[in-house]
Amino acid sequence: MENNFSKVSLKEKIGYSLGDAASNLFFQTFIIFLPIFYTDVFGISAAAISTMFLVTRIWDAVNDPIMGMIADRTNSKWGKFRPYLLWLAVPYGVIGAIMFFTPDFSESGKLIYAYMTYTLMMMVRSMRSRASLKKFIRLSQKKNKDTLVHQPGGRYETESF
Repeated sequence: MENNFSKVSLKEKIGYSLGDAASNLFFQTFIIFLPIFYTDVFGISAAAISTMFLVTRIWDAVNDPIMGMIADRTNSKWGKFRPYLLWLAVPYGVIGAIMFFTPDFSESGKLIYAYMTYTLMMMVRSMRSRASLKKFIRLSQKKNKDTLVHQPGGRYETESF
């Protein structure tokens, strides 16, 4: 079997790693501080916030495969996945800031606002992360077994980095 792969450069490895690291640092701010903000500052009960996180995760289970299919079917002059990485960066940041706004709503209004902003944030993050992962997998398939190896059954394993 002919091996027409080329080695993934250190520059490409660092570039993808730093891009994902920045996105995850941004996201970890929400995961760590958002429950505290919603309960202590925004005044929503912890039970309501916990339920919101659960409902949003259930929605993610439906939404993530849909976002993956949309990304797979995208064909643009910038490529399949790059548009999502480029054009969703600003909405990702804006929605992240909006989640920490404190509009003067009633208790139910605050909860609806929290649901809307958090769910929207998770949808934008889902699209960005699916596109990033798929781009990385495509890169590894085109390059070398040096990053991810496609195994029988559709799973990927890290061989070496």
